Amino acid sequence: MLDKRALRAEMIRHGYNNATLSKELGITERTLVNRFRTGDFGSKEIEVMIDVLHLQDPMSIFFTNKVT
Repeated sequence: MLDKRALRAEMIRHGYNNATLSKELGITERTLVNRFRTGDFGSKEIEVMIDVLHLQDPMSIFFTNKVT
């Protein structure tokens, strides 16, 4: 499961919002919102987010056991 709160916190911490992150990922803002809702990000999208958000522990965000 995706830890949505942790990912949103990292976005804010690094100055990203839905519009700017969706551009980095090469998807529309609506697609990004839908992916947040479902937690269904592709491996390439996860790689980009790890890079642009400088995620130190991506496993805790993208593969968490808790439901948020």
